[in-house]
Amino acid sequence: PNPEDTVIALVDLSFKKSHNSHELFSGYDIIPLLKEHGINSIVYSSHEAGSIVAHAVGNQVGALGYVSKNADTSVLKQALDEVATGKLFVQQDLVDSYVKVNNAMESLTRREKELIAHLYAKLSNEQIAQVMGISERSLANYFSRIYSKTGVENRSQLEEYFKYY
Repeated sequence: PNPEDTVIALVDLSFKKSHNSHELFSGYDIIPLLKEHGINSIVYSSHEAGSIVAHAVGNQVGALGYVSKNADTSVLKQALDEVATGKLFVQQDLVDSYVKVNNAMESLTRREKELIAHLYAKLSNEQIAQVMGISERSLANYFSRIYSKTGVENRSQLEEYFKYY
C-alpha cells in the first residue's frame, strides 16, 4: 500500500466515556480495537514514563508509535511517516526510559514476572507467597533479585517502575 493512503489513528491514553461522564475509557483498550480493523495507532500523550511507553507499544496493546504532547510538530510528522511504512517509532528523548523498562522486563524470569502480576493484583506478600506456592523467605529472595535487576530499593518503587507495564 501507498504510505500516503494509510490511515493512522492518534490516540490519547484517557478519554471520557461520554460528554457528561467523569468515567474514563483507556486508549490502551482502543488501540487493539483499531488494530483489528487494520488501523495502526500512534499514542499522543502527556505521559512520558518508560513503563507507559513500553506498555503502549508492547504486544498486548500494539501501538506502532509514541509521541509526547510536548514534542515539536516535526516529531509527530516523523512518527506519522514511519508508522505509515509499518515501522515502530518512539520519540527519541523517550527511548532511553522505554528501553530501560523493556530490558528490565525481558530480564525477569517467568516466576519473577508472575510475582509482578500478583503485585499489581494488590496481593500482600503473604498472599503472593501462598499463590506462588513458596515461603515468604523465598518471596523475599525473588524481590531482592528483581530489585537488583531494576535498580529499585523497595516494593513501592517497584510498583511505580512497572506501573503501566
